[in-house]
Amino acid sequence: ALLNYLTAAGYTSDEGKFAEVWPADVQLMAKDIFVRFHSTLWPAMLMGLDVPLPAHLFAHGFWTAEGEKMSKSKGNVVAPASLAKDIAAMSGAEIDVAVDAIRYYLMREVTFGLDGDFSLNGLISRFNADLANDLGNLLNRTLPLLHRHRQGIVPDPPPSSQNDVLPKMTAQMATEVASYLDKLQFSDALVSIWNVIGAANKYLEEQAPWRLAKDGACASRLDSVLYTVLDTVRTIAIALQPFMPYVAEKIWSQLGIDEPLTSQKWSDVSDWGRLKPGTRTRAPEPIFPRIDAKRGVPASRQTPKEEKEMETISFDEFKRLDLRIGKVVAAERVSGTDKLLKLKVDIGSEERQIVAGIAEWYSPEELVGRKIVMVVNLAPATIRGVESRGMLLAADVDGTAVLLQPDKDVPAGSFVR
Repeated sequence: ALLNYLTAAGYTSDEGKFAEVWPADVQLMAKDIFVRFHSTLWPAMLMGLDVPLPAHLFAHGFWTAEGEKMSKSKGNVVAPASLAKDIAAMSGAEIDVAVDAIRYYLMREVTFGLDGDFSLNGLISRFNADLANDLGNLLNRTLPLLHRHRQGIVPDPPPSSQNDVLPKMTAQMATEVASYLDKLQFSDALVSIWNVIGAANKYLEEQAPWRLAKDGACASRLDSVLYTVLDTVRTIAIALQPFMPYVAEKIWSQLGIDEPLTSQKWSDVSDWGRLKPGTRTRAPEPIFPRIDAKRGVPASRQTPKEEKEMETISFDEFKRLDLRIGKVVAAERVSGTDKLLKLKVDIGSEERQIVAGIAEWYSPEELVGRKIVMVVNLAPATIRGVESRGMLLAADVDGTAVLLQPDKDVPAGSFVR
């Protein structure tokens, strides 16, 4: 298994590719396989092969959920995709924004490398406080003023003497975040970014551009304040990209900058004043709607009850099941539903029609010709007007159906014992 690291990188098969990717700057693995395998056997194997060692080996910790070890029997396994859907439903945010919010929480909440405990309340707190209040409000309070009083067009930058605090802080942020990333200190890197976000919000409060806009004599000062905050947001978007790529793109898009965010260099974070005057920003659109606690927690996120121990059955009872290998010869969707498929299955002695709720995970086309495990002597049932005479077997993996199938080709109709 250890040699897969080398062969996947092209060792002995593609020397050009191997030279590009090896030695690794960082090799990451779980802490339970760190000392014996990756810190002892693995370096010894590489030295024996006269292959350079990775520059760094790093072991990550484990996550618990609400103070308990994750376990399917407890029903407390956190499925990221389901969690993102729930956060999107609770907040009204886009699903990709919810994904980035989870990324932020995981990297901000726990020092990378240590064990961490996932808490839904902790995630909601970070979403509302750090993302909606701090980052979201910084953009939401500035762009509407720009559109209301400057037609959404970026004004000229202020003389450097008017405000040198935020330019100095963004330069410091660029240095700190780069250093923290090199050391995989993601939480510290995000703290550094949020220090700048906090300072920019404080600057807004002190300068009160909403009051400056009411006084024509303060037009130049209003321009200076708006530009200072917007260019700070530009630097924040670049710094956030490694952590929250979709959110960073959303911010960048609202700023109206023509150059792709992916083309920006890290030095652009500390290069103050790169936001071009005259840039037409896009209409402001809140990225992080707050999660209202009154909406309640979705059922999928509620603390599950302990599963009851399954009742045992006798061997004679088990023998009553007629389990066979079937071959799917035809498949189509059941009209009027997006979850059901109608399958025609060859079970050796005959062909049976069954209805299976697997349309979310399998298309009809990929099922035709596949061997499955099927309960043949299940009582017939009518599902959505379609007769079903049997049931296929599948594993439930975090809410996803995974079909059971033989690991060798066996004839349709073979008995499962």
